[in-house]
Amino acid sequence: MRRPFFIALLFSALALAATAQEDSLDWGGSIVTIEVNRLQYNFYQPWSSFTGGTRKLGVVISGDEILSTADWLQDNTLVRVQKGGRGPWWNAKIRWIDYHANLAMLSVADAAFWKGLKPAPLADKAPAKGELRIWRLSDGNLQSWKGTISKLFVQKGQRSFVKYLTLDINSDISAAGWAEVAVKNGKMVGLVSSQDGNRLMAIPSSFIRFVLNAHKNNTYTGLGYFDFNWEYSRNPATMEYLGLEGEPRGVIVTSVPETSVLAKTLKPRDVILQIDGFAIDSSGDYQDPDYGYLSFYNLATRNKVAGDQIKLKVWRDKKTADLSFKLPKADYNVQLVPDCNFDEPPEYVIVGGFVLQPLTTSYLQSWGSKWWESGPFRLNYYTFKQPTHDQPYIIFLSQVLPDAYNLGYQDYAYQVVEKINGRHCITLQDVLEALKNPQNGFHILEFAQNKDVQRLILDASKLEAANARILERYGIPKDHVIHSDR
Repeated sequence: MRRPFFIALLFSALALAATAQEDSLDWGGSIVTIEVNRLQYNFYQPWSSFTGGTRKLGVVISGDEILSTADWLQDNTLVRVQKGGRGPWWNAKIRWIDYHANLAMLSVADAAFWKGLKPAPLADKAPAKGELRIWRLSDGNLQSWKGTISKLFVQKGQRSFVKYLTLDINSDISAAGWAEVAVKNGKMVGLVSSQDGNRLMAIPSSFIRFVLNAHKNNTYTGLGYFDFNWEYSRNPATMEYLGLEGEPRGVIVTSVPETSVLAKTLKPRDVILQIDGFAIDSSGDYQDPDYGYLSFYNLATRNKVAGDQIKLKVWRDKKTADLSFKLPKADYNVQLVPDCNFDEPPEYVIVGGFVLQPLTTSYLQSWGSKWWESGPFRLNYYTFKQPTHDQPYIIFLSQVLPDAYNLGYQDYAYQVVEKINGRHCITLQDVLEALKNPQNGFHILEFAQNKDVQRLILDASKLEAANARILERYGIPKDHVIHSDR
């Protein structure tokens, strides 16, 4: 009659033994503190910047490699690491960084740094449930917190539009999201990338291991992604309209950006039934052999990199068709309004006090944490649009630096540039080229339709003197900064 009590006691003892074994591992010999000194740019005044510092964590994964999240390593000027949460700092170098995967690899040249450190064991497969421990160094001390895995699902990366596997963990830990190490059964199962209340998001070990192996084998070409818009196929009438009999299944393609490599492969109203042999259900999920039902977005990063072949089975024109395409590489520049700008100062061109910039989310974030509410509506509008061949990017007038040269135009801002001197301008390089050809002695700037101003007319003969005067008056070192064709 007392057997259930002894069984419960046995399981409790086993759990305590597992915890003791995990606690006995010297995670302090695998976790290091990373100090990042970095430039922080003012996208509202793109010629200015200031310095700042951040501390986060890294974990030793081999004899001379430290793994961390890529977050907050951007625009770095000096990176140092420290062992044990106290003592001397050592200069570190970033071997590679991938903002879309949110992973970075660091190394330290001084062999003395590695004494006493040991690689952390990395789990092959991330768990989808159960309890774990979260380890970190804080204020010079090694800390451990209990966590419970809520689920393993697919969502956007911390700094990317690419969706991939993510561990959802519940924990009472505070101020996390700095690459804390999630551990189960003595092995690292994830790196914590963000926190919202008691909810932690972590990059799972299975995804980490795949990226690390691809780098090691020199086969990593970046993350790929699915570049099309779709809707559920749950409505029977819709499926009947498309001529697909039986239970609703697959996802319905609604549009494909004309600049996408998929524009030649997929068409609106295609029903995607299979991806690489995996059946897609009416909710956009497939049954993963390791983790059960997951969003089909995961199939773009499940043992795949950019350039790999993807096979599709679609329902088109009331019959099945087999298609294939190469996964496009994740790149912020494929977006009409790029999400991020890393490792380079903001671009701009000053034309007689008119500050022209490419529209980016980094600029819009100048309007605060809820920039989509407080920022200029006419600019926020473009974050919902797809790029086209005629408009792959947005160049806009961000502000006017007051001067006699631009008298009468000083209240205009947030206008999208269409043409300068009759030339269609989609990049800042286009702006510079257009300024070489004034029209009858004038520079004519034309904007997208709006209720404020349609065009500005400037005296071309006075532009050079005005630029020099404005740069000196406002302490601006250059009248333009351009890194690419954007």
